[in-house]
Amino acid sequence: MAIEAGAMVSDLLKGLINNLASPIFTEFTSLWNMKKDLSKLKEALEMIQAFLVDAEQKQTKSKAVETWLNKLNDLVNEAEDILDEYAAHVGRMESSEANKQVCCFCCFYFLFNYCNPKVVWFNYGIASRVKQINQSLNGLNDEANKLGLQHINVGERSNTGGAQSSRQTTSLFDKESCFYGRDADKNKIISILLSSEGPSGERNNYRVLPIVGMGGLGKTTLAQSVYNDERVQSYFNLKAWVCVSEEADYTKLTRAIIESATRKACMLNGLEPLQVELGDKLRAKKFLIVLDDVWNENEEHWEQLRKPFQCGENGSRVIVTTRSKKVSSIMGTFPPHPLGLLEYEDCWSILRQQASLDDAVLKENPNLEAIGRKIVEKCKGVPLAIKTVGGLLRSRIEEKYWKSVLESEMWELENEDDDQQKKGIMPALRLSYHHLPAHLKRCFAFCSIFPKDYKFEKKDLVSLWMAEGFIIGSTEGRRQMEDVGGEYFDELCFRSFFQYNDRFIRNVCLMHDLIHDLAQSISKDKCFIVKRCLNTPIKGFKACHLSIYPTTSRSRDDDEDGNDDDKLLQQQQQCVDALGQLVKSKNISPRTFLLRGSSYLFSRERFLMPGLVAKLGDIFYTWRCLRVLSLRYLDLEDVGLSDSIGNLKLLRFLDLSYTNIRRLPKSVCRLYHLQTLLLEGLEYIEELSDNLRSSLVNIRLIKMDNYKCRILIPRPRGEKSGKDGVGDDLKFYAKCIEASNLMISGLENLAATNDIADVIFMKNSNQRLTLEWDYNVFFGHGEGAAAVAQQVIDSLLPPQKADRKLNELKIKGYIGERLPHCIAEMSILHRLELHNCRCEVIPPIGKLRSLCYLVIKEMDNWKAAEWSSSSSGENIDQVEMEGDPGLQQASSSSSFYAQQYQPLFPRLTGLEIYDCPKLRALEVSHPIPSLTTLRIENCERLESLPEEMNNLFTNLRQIKIVRCPRLIAFSQRGLPTELKVLEIEECEELRSLPPGRRM
Repeated sequence: MAIEAGAMVSDLLKGLINNLASPIFTEFTSLWNMKKDLSKLKEALEMIQAFLVDAEQKQTKSKAVETWLNKLNDLVNEAEDILDEYAAHVGRMESSEANKQVCCFCCFYFLFNYCNPKVVWFNYGIASRVKQINQSLNGLNDEANKLGLQHINVGERSNTGGAQSSRQTTSLFDKESCFYGRDADKNKIISILLSSEGPSGERNNYRVLPIVGMGGLGKTTLAQSVYNDERVQSYFNLKAWVCVSEEADYTKLTRAIIESATRKACMLNGLEPLQVELGDKLRAKKFLIVLDDVWNENEEHWEQLRKPFQCGENGSRVIVTTRSKKVSSIMGTFPPHPLGLLEYEDCWSILRQQASLDDAVLKENPNLEAIGRKIVEKCKGVPLAIKTVGGLLRSRIEEKYWKSVLESEMWELENEDDDQQKKGIMPALRLSYHHLPAHLKRCFAFCSIFPKDYKFEKKDLVSLWMAEGFIIGSTEGRRQMEDVGGEYFDELCFRSFFQYNDRFIRNVCLMHDLIHDLAQSISKDKCFIVKRCLNTPIKGFKACHLSIYPTTSRSRDDDEDGNDDDKLLQQQQQCVDALGQLVKSKNISPRTFLLRGSSYLFSRERFLMPGLVAKLGDIFYTWRCLRVLSLRYLDLEDVGLSDSIGNLKLLRFLDLSYTNIRRLPKSVCRLYHLQTLLLEGLEYIEELSDNLRSSLVNIRLIKMDNYKCRILIPRPRGEKSGKDGVGDDLKFYAKCIEASNLMISGLENLAATNDIADVIFMKNSNQRLTLEWDYNVFFGHGEGAAAVAQQVIDSLLPPQKADRKLNELKIKGYIGERLPHCIAEMSILHRLELHNCRCEVIPPIGKLRSLCYLVIKEMDNWKAAEWSSSSSGENIDQVEMEGDPGLQQASSSSSFYAQQYQPLFPRLTGLEIYDCPKLRALEVSHPIPSLTTLRIENCERLESLPEEMNNLFTNLRQIKIVRCPRLIAFSQRGLPTELKVLEIEECEELRSLPPGRRM
């Protein structure tokens, strides 16, 4: 950890000193005589801080200074743990007092709390530990003097010690802007791809072209340029790009190819259905598939993966990029295309472009070209190294600065990787890292806890940085930590530590393998990924950030003999055993434990690790200094989440997404410091408790699928207990909830909406909205209640806010006479449900071209004719109508289905009608070609079905009719030819079936 120790400790010290200035340490410590000790602690930290600038500059030359920095790092971490534990203790007591009613016993409660023997003993322990920290800091101060470290103000740090962090980002990265010196390679590859020539005896309809070269030469960039070339675009019918890396699971790779080709999530599981699906997608199409960064040298895996490729048209191609010549020999059918070093002048062009060094700048600063060309020589023709250093030099025209970069000793650092491929690259990357500001160094080094090819989502990574204490908000409170963290992320992207990829959603980045290697080399003593077994000796192991990325178990369909399943289970057990060793060790007190499943963007695969689940209790008891805990995708359905999680008093980030838990333990309310709680994919989890809302005073984000809030009857003026009738739940939503489905009930208690609509649509995450009135409350209230309800819904769905926010809208129990007209203007609305509404008409929803699903239930006053005359939609896939007494028999000349379904719903695939007591006949005079399912239930007066069913429903495959006692006969002209299933139940009057059918 020699390179980053000084800068990281400096940033950690800065945060700790800022924390000591907070009210929780300045106002409450006098009660237990701790104020003096904390004041000494702050003075000692500030004294040590003055040594850090000199120590950072000397650490690479002096092992003793490096050791001193490591001791200081451990000590500062311990001090931070103590202060956070104390802050959580005081904060919980403050929260308890705040929830008490103001009464004559308040003072007694206060004194009892602070004089409680347990509280006194806890505070005594904190005070003793603070004194020990002070003594140790004094010892380090004396040691610093012996080492000859000098007091240097932070502002006097050399320019080579850190880069300017205020530089603004430029325009979006153009993937062709740095494409120098590869035109010949590109044209040759395109010529091969478009060529129809093949070796004699070639039977495959596709051929594989490997691009081979060492890391950092631009294999991926070259493949991307070829992939997006106009000639290639017009030649191939289907294209897909998959980053393979070290992935050996061809089930996942097959799914990834499907998702890339279709740009949709694939929900199939198992190798058989996935490969059949891929074969169908490739059938009779000339495809181009790029398998990027392939490491797997198992020939059997390749043979299995490539089977669906046989379905493509002749002339299909596969590009493979790899560092391994063995991979090339296994997969290639074309001779491999070797990628060499860039020519000197091409490297100079890249540096000029990245450093914004145009002719005008060179004319004004003539010495920069000579210095820059020497820097190019140091980069040894590796594009990645030149791009990274060029980002460092961008917009800097000071000759002194350029010389410091050229002459920096970081170039000569010994390469810790013996791989001959990487020599000359790491020194350049370390140089770029060395010039990062201290706060970015910690953020970047932390990323080594993730595996290679991990997809970094900006918001999630910023939440982790916040939990680790890497982000310090504005002292004036004008800027949120999330905004500051977003700037950190953007700055790392600007400096090419992250790379945006157009194939993924916005704000998702990748980290190049070499950059990841750099992060690992920097943080090897602090970050550790448990993969299969623990090769590092437990003694001396002090990693504070741990992660496990286990291989998920295959489904039973993947391998009949089960050998692969046995190997995967063995690998997972090795991870569990290694984790058990770490839990038992007294040497480590980790701050991070990440357990994640697949890193594929659309993966929702859970994994079973009963051995790990059994150790969770030990983890919660032993690793009490955890700030970050992620159990994402770990199946906890059978055991739930242990109450002992409340022991993690310092926890700031908790991810329980896709764990199948059904409730949150009450002990979660004790997590005073908790900032982020992720509960995605928990369909059946109970609602958040009121205690959770009041206890998590530091919560900033709760991410979940469904958030339910209820509007209560407003409490009388002056009443201070209970919840706010206008919407404590909505206030909590506005504060920290990010939910894809917001459900608001109790709207019958709302007379004025104020700014609730602003709360509902203030976030970009709104996708589904449910508005619910209790219909029973309205009995006896007459037109006045209906008018109020109409005013409420009009203000809840303002056109300017609801138009492009909602994918799904559900309205239940509404008694107004009309629905807002803006519903017909919601351009992205995919699903609309109207339940038990008493309005007579609905807006012209036919205008909603994105609408694919419509549900209408128990609309007693709604008239089908009025709805049909106002509609003009054409993209509804399925319609359900339930409990609709207004749906009447339609004549052949003005049939409901003839006028609405055929011209308006050509994509209708399912028709389901329930509880329509006045429906006498279902007559359709125009075909509904896409209809596949017809279901009618509980229609007491239904007597007949369309006569021309065989011509009207040409694709109908299933008919189910239940409890229609007056249905007399089917059409005697025959049923649809595609019909596979016919079910009839409790239709007593049915006397005949079409010819060829029997009862």
